[in-house]
Amino acid sequence: AWALQFLSGHPQFQLVNGLGMAVWAAAHPRRRELIGRLALEGLGAAALALIQWPQTWRFLALSVRGIWPAAFTTAYSISPRELLTWLHPGLLGDPRSGTWLGPPSVFFESCGLFIGWAGLAAAAIGLVRGRCWRAALLIALGAGLALGRHNPLAGILWEGHAGFLRTPARYLFLALWGLLLAAGWSVRRVPAVPALRAFLLCAAVVQLWNWGGGFVRVESTGRYLGANSEFIGKAGGRPLRVQTDPLLANPDKAMLYRAMNVNGYDAFYLAGYPAFAALSEGRPAADASRTYLSRADTPAMRLAGVAYRLDVSGRLEGQPGARPLSYFAKGAGMLGGARVFSERPERLRVKGDPPPGADRLVVAVPAYPDWRARLNGRAVPLQGWGFFQAVRLPPGAGRVDLRLEFSPRFWTLWDLAAAGAWLAWLGLLVPAWRGRA
Repeated sequence: AWALQFLSGHPQFQLVNGLGMAVWAAAHPRRRELIGRLALEGLGAAALALIQWPQTWRFLALSVRGIWPAAFTTAYSISPRELLTWLHPGLLGDPRSGTWLGPPSVFFESCGLFIGWAGLAAAAIGLVRGRCWRAALLIALGAGLALGRHNPLAGILWEGHAGFLRTPARYLFLALWGLLLAAGWSVRRVPAVPALRAFLLCAAVVQLWNWGGGFVRVESTGRYLGANSEFIGKAGGRPLRVQTDPLLANPDKAMLYRAMNVNGYDAFYLAGYPAFAALSEGRPAADASRTYLSRADTPAMRLAGVAYRLDVSGRLEGQPGARPLSYFAKGAGMLGGARVFSERPERLRVKGDPPPGADRLVVAVPAYPDWRARLNGRAVPLQGWGFFQAVRLPPGAGRVDLRLEFSPRFWTLWDLAAAGAWLAWLGLLVPAWRGRA
């Protein structure tokens, strides 16, 4: 379950879960047994996810998260007043009525811990009469970490690798866990009267639905998923880049067309991209998870091969003067384009005849250590070309055939090790299945 959560979910929630389980185990009388079991499960999950987590960690270390300011690291920190929404969820307003003054995303991250007054009453009884101090520890830990920059220990907590995660408010899940455990202690001790337990359940469900039901609605997905035939014909699956208007809420939809977009909504991206975006726009154009490039006619966007801009109405605008994704250059000047063939996203092939004087073949693919290049069948080093990369041409080079392939370090080793871990896990299950049969 942990491996699947890492491979298909948000890694931060996996870490929150792991932290909560570790704290609970350390505070339990059977701590040695539980911590040992937890460590074994963690190692097993790491082995099952070997195909991905080393690559994620490497990308993370090269990403913007290693250099961004403290304002990004502690974004979505809850304030002490938001703890009052545990008692009344709409106390500070809500986005539905327009009474919430901040971004809606902050509301949903910071003010979502209401479990109903019946649940709160049960939790209070459990904490006072049951002395559920392990649940109290989870509640205190979750609230303390969620405070983020409002916590006096913020400088210690969020510097270094912990700051990679940002969004401290998500540690409220630990507090939610503690509240539910404390409430569960109380409910288990309610006299075995079905009507009373049913009343408590109904009271909690009715109040939660009365509050949360208004946030749930049904609408047609057609206007979000409708195809753009012009976009398909001109940009889909082609070796060029597009730029979507920042007002479009779903820039990542370009991936459905196999199109490369210079704008996007991403958990993290390469560290050099905010500077590249600012160079193009003449002002900051990126935040912790999204870019806001609005001009497609700048030298930087032409350098990136932006051939089309999609405006907010869905109309595709051609960009005269856009460079191809690969071209021959001398110094900083472009001498002529080359033909690019995209066999797969991780494999590119470039062919062309160098103009006289050309000393480099530039490929507008972001520089990353795991790209490998072969020029006319021979391995050659890649050099940085601003945000992109290039290969040096030998003097008097004739027709060139460049192959670029993205090949992570030790990929074969990680691949085989992960496959072996899954086979071993399945092998451990077979005796259990036979025993049940």
